[in-house]
Amino acid sequence: SGGRDRLVRLWDLGGHPRPQAGPINSVTLEGHESNVRCVAMQGGLVVSGGGPDVRVWDSKTGGQTGTLKGHQHYISSLDFDAERRLITGSWDKTVRVWKVEEDGGNSDALLVLKEHTSSILSLQRLSDRLG
Repeated sequence: SGGRDRLVRLWDLGGHPRPQAGPINSVTLEGHESNVRCVAMQGGLVVSGGGPDVRVWDSKTGGQTGTLKGHQHYISSLDFDAERRLITGSWDKTVRVWKVEEDGGNSDALLVLKEHTSSILSLQRLSDRLG
């Protein structure tokens, strides 16, 4: 989860569909300079957006492993596909597609889609095909 406190939290619900009352363990990921508006996870990687950069985290260590730069305004939505490509939408009116390496390091956008005339608020991937 991400919020206005600029934090990402990874929650461990203990594998139960309805956890018992009491403390729930979580890992806190710190480093955003703006509200966290979206979070996604694939394998051991967590990505989060809020400001103009996507932050990439290792879910096991909680450490930041990379930053994806290119958007000019808040990132409002993101989603992974099966090939670890990340699709991001932003208030800068663009959708970007990134290849996130297994180690979560920095990368450049593979594709920038600029057809919107206003801020991107959400996105939904319908398949894993880009072409």
